[in-house]
Amino acid sequence: MADNETQPHASQPLEVFYQLRPSTNAKGYRPPGPILVAKPLAFAACCQPGYGAFRLIEWCSVKTRPIQSATDRARLRAGFGAVVLVRVATESPVAGRDPHPDELAVSRPRYGEAWLEPFYLRLALFAGVTILDVGAGRRPSVPKELRPARCHYVALDPSPQELAASPQGSYDEVVIGDVTDALPALAGRFDLVVSWQVLEHVRPMEKAVANLRTFLRPGGHLVAQVSGRYSAFAILNMASPHQVSTRAMQRLLGRAPETVFRAHYDHCTYSSLQRLLSQWRQVEIVPRYRGAGYFAFSRILQRAYLVYEDWVEAKQHRNLATHFLISAAK
Repeated sequence: MADNETQPHASQPLEVFYQLRPSTNAKGYRPPGPILVAKPLAFAACCQPGYGAFRLIEWCSVKTRPIQSATDRARLRAGFGAVVLVRVATESPVAGRDPHPDELAVSRPRYGEAWLEPFYLRLALFAGVTILDVGAGRRPSVPKELRPARCHYVALDPSPQELAASPQGSYDEVVIGDVTDALPALAGRFDLVVSWQVLEHVRPMEKAVANLRTFLRPGGHLVAQVSGRYSAFAILNMASPHQVSTRAMQRLLGRAPETVFRAHYDHCTYSSLQRLLSQWRQVEIVPRYRGAGYFAFSRILQRAYLVYEDWVEAKQHRNLATHFLISAAK
């Protein structure tokens, strides 16, 4: 099952740069020296939907340099550091969409944050880590270039077609199955379970969360992001037949129909997630308020929506958040 939120909208070449902030790895070693910049990755892995092409936006002011030596590459593969999006550059905006997403980044800091940065910063990566990607589909949640040495990366997805559409070599192992089903072969195998914009498509969520805990080794971590049940786009999605929603996403946001999946948003609220994760340790649920991209086809609607979203964030109505970033330990 590929995610329903982050497919690319532009076909022109794009540059995406990542950097590694020096940080302590699993063995307590902090590498010295400047920040390392990994090679470019796909645009689809970085941007929130609906904004079309980005012009140049700087998210980090730190000094960086490209990877130049075998030592640099070894440090990257060993997992020394955390991944941060630096910038995305394209030649021109996409017609019919907001051509100035950087205006949002200036007026609303939450829109200046790299969309995947908080997710990547929570990944406990180390040499030899075993990772299960739930709903991996045609694009892994953790790009191959960012996995540490001897990482074993397993995809779990109910759709053989989606997995077959992934780039060659994306996964070390593939499991065809549903996360809500008992999968004894996966029990206790993983140091890290990841899921990006997939669990809102799963029902019942209670079974899925219980199974995720079973898949982890003692002390293992879950890092996931889901869409919120009471966000404006989720309410519209649930109120519309799936075929209508699919056509709307295609016409208004340029989404390919095969990338749009039925969403249930089961237990996808702050309070419900708290209850589901009550048996976990080190639970962190971060509400995120970034739904303006779904209204990028109309500047008037987008501005009206932003007034509402600003109010929701200011009043800390966490159950109304557009997305929830989850981090928890077994």
